[in-house]
Amino acid sequence: MSSSELSHDSTMDVSIMGMASSTTSISTSATTETTGTTATTARMATDTIKAQDSRLLRLPEEIKQKIFTLVVTVDGPVTPMQLRAKSNKFIWSKDQYVKDGATGGYKIDVSAVKPLDVVALTAVCKKVYQEVSLTHLFYKSNEFEFRLDNLRRGWNESALLEYLVAITGPRRQEISSITYDWHLRYRHEACEHVFTMLSQCSGLKALNLHVKSYVLSSASNVNNLRGLPELKHAVKGLSAISVVYDKPPKSSYPWENESEEVSETNRKKTEQLKSILEKARAGPKASLSDNLAKVNSAMLHASLDIHGEGRLSEDKKPGVIASRTRQRVKANATIQPDGTFLKREPPKYDMDGTLSWAIKSISASREIVTDFGDAGVEFKLVCWKSPRRYGTSDEAEFWADITVLDPNEFGAAEAIADFYGDGKNVDAFGLEVAIESWKQRPVEDRRSYEYSMDRLQSALKARDKKLREAEEKARKAAAKEAKAAKKGKTVVKSKNAAGKKRA
Repeated sequence: MSSSELSHDSTMDVSIMGMASSTTSISTSATTETTGTTATTARMATDTIKAQDSRLLRLPEEIKQKIFTLVVTVDGPVTPMQLRAKSNKFIWSKDQYVKDGATGGYKIDVSAVKPLDVVALTAVCKKVYQEVSLTHLFYKSNEFEFRLDNLRRGWNESALLEYLVAITGPRRQEISSITYDWHLRYRHEACEHVFTMLSQCSGLKALNLHVKSYVLSSASNVNNLRGLPELKHAVKGLSAISVVYDKPPKSSYPWENESEEVSETNRKKTEQLKSILEKARAGPKASLSDNLAKVNSAMLHASLDIHGEGRLSEDKKPGVIASRTRQRVKANATIQPDGTFLKREPPKYDMDGTLSWAIKSISASREIVTDFGDAGVEFKLVCWKSPRRYGTSDEAEFWADITVLDPNEFGAAEAIADFYGDGKNVDAFGLEVAIESWKQRPVEDRRSYEYSMDRLQSALKARDKKLREAEEKARKAAAKEAKAAKKGKTVVKSKNAAGKKRA
């Protein structure tokens, strides 16, 4: 696959730079030359000689293609998954998505599976590369599977859409077999776009459709299923189509299990859907030029920074014409190895000098003296490097003055209240100073401002209550200790008096 379709170790568009090193044994006077032109000529001569001497390359075209097909065909289906969001590079096996012992979640490990044989094959020489890569054998010969069970990353993933947009048109048109879980993407309604891009797979022969229960339950009438018109258009001319009802697995919580009545209804809907698609399949193959507006919309909807056709062009999303959605031209230097644009770190402060990063927590406070000689307070913050809470995994820890925290943004108030509240950090300095400072700030969002002040006042009351309770506890302990000491002195005096009397 191209550098847009697989990770670094799996690309089909293998660089030919290493070819010269494998052919240095050829004797020619040109090898003593040091000019770039002579070196290039030597490499071209090497490729020509290798091609002439290779028995494999002298075989009839049909036999060579059969041999190459055996090499590029993978055992089992290819299961593409993005290296990360917005990336146009994909892993190819579900076994590369492994359990992360440190976090308990999952992570991508490209090395968990040996590289595809097609990578080594296309690196043999330029001639083999051309005969394998330019004929798109990998796409013709393998089944591509997009199952939620393979993704293991949540039910709202749609790897098929991103993959079809990430590869080039000629490769898309050579895919012959696809297995797909028809599901509803939360809020984004991606199924229409998935099936629109599916119609661009002109070489598709077999489609295996696994329909999720909640898809069938989303409409009382099968004909009203979201995405069905686009799907009917996409299946025209297919050799085979399979429609399977994907009943949800049994849950340990009885209320989550699908009733037999619902299951039976969904099975009937599946049969109706299969009948509808079989009828649509009998029609002539759809033209690639049909519904170009929908195709452009689907491409725009894909979670990619760079489309398949945009890898080598200045416009990274060619075909997207609307001025408000056209991908602006970006220098190749801003493209990262995983096929995404280098993200600019959001500014730490806005134009007014107010902290724009979202506050995760406060760990300490300290007293300072302001420029006016007044008492001030600084907080030790842990922030996400993003204006949105949980917007990024990147964090930073630093000290910040209360004056740069915005009372109109409830996140700051939450962090301060959490630092002082619930009896925590009762001796820490600064809560009163923070309240007085915010009282002098302009009110931009009254609702948020009042909420923030209420949170700080509540924290102040809770802290004062804890202090009073601590003082009362200390007073009682001191009184008890004094009483015990007084009682002890009385006992000693009594003993002394009794001793004198006996004497």
